[in-house]
Amino acid sequence: QALHMGGRDVSRATQRDLHHPGRDQEVQPRRRVPVERRRDCGGPGVRLRPGRLSVGRVAPHLEALLAQPVSRRPARNIDRTVCVYSCVLQAHDLAKKYYKDVHQSAKTIFSSSLEALLKSLPASAAAPAVAIFNPFSWAREEVCAVPEDVTLPDATRVQQSSTGRRLAFVQAPSLGIVAGQDMFSDVASTVSVTEDEATGMCRLVNDFVQVDVDRRSGQLTSLIILKSGRESIPDGQTGNRLVIFDDVPLFWDAWDVMPYHLETREVLTDITDFRVVERGPLRVGVQFKLKISDKSSLVQTVSLSCNEEFVRFHNEVEWNENRRFLKVEFPTDISSMEAAYEMQFGHVRRPTHANTSWDVAKFEVCGHKWCDYSEYDFGVAVLSDCKYGYCVRNRVVRLSLLRAPKAPDAHSDMGHHEFSYALFPHQGTFQSAGVVRQSYNFSHPLTVTPTTGQKTTAKQTGNSWLQCDNPAIVLEAVKKPEDTASSPALVLRFYEAFGGHASGVVHFDLAPLRVSSAKLCNILEEEEEADSSSGALSIVDQSIMLQLKPFQVATVLVHLATAP
Repeated sequence: QALHMGGRDVSRATQRDLHHPGRDQEVQPRRRVPVERRRDCGGPGVRLRPGRLSVGRVAPHLEALLAQPVSRRPARNIDRTVCVYSCVLQAHDLAKKYYKDVHQSAKTIFSSSLEALLKSLPASAAAPAVAIFNPFSWAREEVCAVPEDVTLPDATRVQQSSTGRRLAFVQAPSLGIVAGQDMFSDVASTVSVTEDEATGMCRLVNDFVQVDVDRRSGQLTSLIILKSGRESIPDGQTGNRLVIFDDVPLFWDAWDVMPYHLETREVLTDITDFRVVERGPLRVGVQFKLKISDKSSLVQTVSLSCNEEFVRFHNEVEWNENRRFLKVEFPTDISSMEAAYEMQFGHVRRPTHANTSWDVAKFEVCGHKWCDYSEYDFGVAVLSDCKYGYCVRNRVVRLSLLRAPKAPDAHSDMGHHEFSYALFPHQGTFQSAGVVRQSYNFSHPLTVTPTTGQKTTAKQTGNSWLQCDNPAIVLEAVKKPEDTASSPALVLRFYEAFGGHASGVVHFDLAPLRVSSAKLCNILEEEEEADSSSGALSIVDQSIMLQLKPFQVATVLVHLATAP
């Protein structure tokens, strides 16, 4: 396949060499070029073009953003000017300062809010005080780390993690808080790990799945759903294949990914130090080190918790590559023309074939927390906590992990990375299997938070402020209304996540307050006209009924009053 360029036919590789040095050559810093000024720019009269960069204009703009109120900074930082500037080294450094400040401010707000919530709970003589807050509209049970100075109930099963932290099984109510010893629960599920020196396999098993890991490559040779006996990995293939590609776009390193990079696939199998790091009773895990190159390496922990239906992969990477692209692959024997990818307030479906030129262009698809590839009554979902590039082709699900572009920032993405992904085999559709809720739980694990006071609660009941009985309806946000002059109120934002019509009952337990009225409003929190009752929601026993269309986003304004 030849491309016409300057009156000559040159191959793709030749054309790439005309635009970029080889990936093994040293990258020279680009010469600073004056920036073209334009009226339609996102910043103060400045617009950046590829190859025309002026880092001198970056600092004043981002430093001005740092002076904004913390609640407005994340939204201000995603306008197009900052997104373009963020490709420059100086912008990266300022953005780290920017988000560090936002993170610290958010932690302070969360701690003070948690203390205020704890004051409303009945006191008991338990010490020291710790609490768990669950922001989701469903109850949760998880294995998480607990401070060493926390007194646990006698029957609580605990273990040491691979990092030396104490693990316990905790529970939290939907959109609520639980404190003291009532957060700890005994779990009936079991988990174990066994090693077979003869076959070189290591088996992780809980009540839901059985996972076989090859000690020689770190890859999965088997993943079985125990209830149905269905195997997720085809015979003769392996899952969790870490692969690397040459990534040399035709023009702009940081912006472009070309389909021909898939022709340079290389499987990474040079692992060392394979060992069992956790042996239960709450979680089991194995760990190994993978050599990516002479300059880069990866340490991966493959773990299985007693109550989870998916296997998770935690990665710590030292990344010092030059125009390389790291991905992970999970082959399947699923036959489906489409795969689903989560987006904000819903999901999209994209083809898994390359029948047309439009399909060819979808060799990588963006997604948020999950990608699901299913046929009738069976499928696999890949969950991710911070990676957003997926691909499903030839029955292989692929997740993009790390890139190494060298322009306009020659140091982009270099250094230490830490991230996790998971493989979730399931019966039925992703809707019936609970992929949406599992992805939320995976991306936002429960955290045991120490508190400054000694107040705890004697019982967990009564600490859940909201429950929704339909898993298709997701509570995405809770906030105070912008119009603070009105009576006490809350703004709740729900969306329909399954792609169909959904009805659900939302129950409130806000004692000593009660819900006096609830009404649908627009995203600007503007109610319907006064003479129209179309937006009003009836309240029965402190519950409202929501009826949503596919992927509908509904904003509900709830007015509160003191209970009589």
